[in-house]
Amino acid sequence: YNPTTKVWELVDKPLNVGANSIVAKAIDNAANEATSQVIVIRDLTAPGISVTSPANNTVTTAEAITISGTATDSGTDASGIARITVNGTDAVFDPLTGQWNYHNLPLTIGANTITLKAFDNAGNETTAILTVTRRHPDTQPPTLSIVSPANNSTTFDQQVTISGTAIDEGDGATGVASVLVN
Repeated sequence: YNPTTKVWELVDKPLNVGANSIVAKAIDNAANEATSQVIVIRDLTAPGISVTSPANNTVTTAEAITISGTATDSGTDASGIARITVNGTDAVFDPLTGQWNYHNLPLTIGANTITLKAFDNAGNETTAILTVTRRHPDTQPPTLSIVSPANNSTTFDQQVTISGTAIDEGDGATGVASVLVN
C-alpha cells in the first residue's frame, strides 16, 4: 500500500480454473475494517462454433451469401462468447440464443475458403473453415437434336420411336435435367 497515492497492488495472484473469489481487506490505524470482493473466472476452454447454413462444399451461382450458425462457451470455467468473426469481420451475435449470422459475404468465381472464429471473453478462440464454390451461371440452353426418325420421313405405323441427343456444355453448364416430347 502506498499512502501517498492511496494505491495498493498484489502482483501474480494465483488463479484456479473456474471461478475465483478474491477478497481484499483494508484496516485503518483505529482497527476499522472494510472488505471488497470480486469474482475472476479463469477460462481455459475454447468456445464452440458451428455453421447451420450453408453446408460445407456448397456450390452456388450467387455473388454473395448469408452465413449463419451457433456459438457456445460452456463448462465450469465458461466466460461467455465475446464475438464471432467471418473472414476477420464481426458477425451479428445474439448472446441469448447463441445464434450468429453474417449477411452479404461476397464470393469470387471458384472455391472460396471462409474462416470463422469464435472468441470467448477470456480470449480463447476456435476456428472453423467453410468452403463455398461459386461458379458461373448456366446461361446457355442445351444442344438438342432428333436423330430418329429423320426429318420429313414417311411411315404407315401407328407409333414411332423417337431418339436423339441432348448435351449441356459450356461455362457453368448444369447438365440436362430432362427431355420432353409432345
